Amino acid sequence: MLGLLLNFFRPKWKHSNPKAREKAIKKLGETGKKNAAKILIDALSDGHESVRNAAAESLNQIGSRVVEPLLQSLNSPDPSVRKATVIALEVTNDSRAIKPLLNVLEDDDPGVRKTVINTLSKIGGSQVIEPIISIMIDNESFVRKAASDALRTLAKKVGDLSLERLSCAYNRDIKKMFDSLVRSKDSRVIVPIGRVLRKGGWTFRPMAAEALGKLRNSQSVEMLFIGLEDENFDTRLSTVKALGLLGDSRAIEPLTMMLNDAERSVREEAVKVLKQLNKNIPADTEKTVAKIATENTGTTKNTEVSKTTENTEATKNTGKNTEKK
Repeated sequence: MLGLLLNFFRPKWKHSNPKAREKAIKKLGETGKKNAAKILIDALSDGHESVRNAAAESLNQIGSRVVEPLLQSLNSPDPSVRKATVIALEVTNDSRAIKPLLNVLEDDDPGVRKTVINTLSKIGGSQVIEPIISIMIDNESFVRKAASDALRTLAKKVGDLSLERLSCAYNRDIKKMFDSLVRSKDSRVIVPIGRVLRKGGWTFRPMAAEALGKLRNSQSVEMLFIGLEDENFDTRLSTVKALGLLGDSRAIEPLTMMLNDAERSVREEAVKVLKQLNKNIPADTEKTVAKIATENTGTTKNTEVSKTTENTEATKNTGKNTEKK
């Protein structure tokens, strides 16, 4: 009885009977009311498929009239609303949605990011290729998979076979995926890998630095400089090694700064790389490299002597204790 009373006061699209909801949603599509967008977005998440399909059809019917209200819903604090909005924009198939959707590729919610990728591959063209490549190295493997599938779709749409090859780089194992991207030798992966070095998790950043070095592309040099300032010494070490692979004289000054790094392994690698670049090194820098190399060697020898002395003293003390007994 209570349910019937509630149905009396509810709007028809909130009726407990899915048939009634479906009918109301279809009517909204026919009338094209201004407030229809929000209602139809909500209906895309309905528990009944028939209602969801009716909402999609209605959005398609309303078309361009609903795009602007939908774009505003992309800023909703609720990820489920943002996700439903993206799906709705796919249904409208309006090119005005492409640019705002590109901004949502960095959404905090991985489910939203995945939905945006799917939508962009269907309503976009060549303008969405590089942004989708940039998300191929997402933290979440299912988002990376969505980006790979999207590239395959776009390859057929724009007739670019290189995208088909690039889509094959997908791997659940992020290290293997970095290796695949390096093997692709596609310069379009440089910027996204650089983005990982700048913003990625602490486990991803060293791999990104290594990949940029292995790509052997001069575009990577200045991107790598950010890795020299990383709080994680693994990232700094990988970055120094990567700059060694690139062998570019622009790295001399930043690498010279690394001679004062807190981690000895980073300092030693910087010395090694600077020696590789010795043809381009200023005389004063060369002296500094030689001095630090000598100091590091001396430190190693002193440490070994110190350990030997400690072991000898320990042996003597053990002998004395035995005699006393």
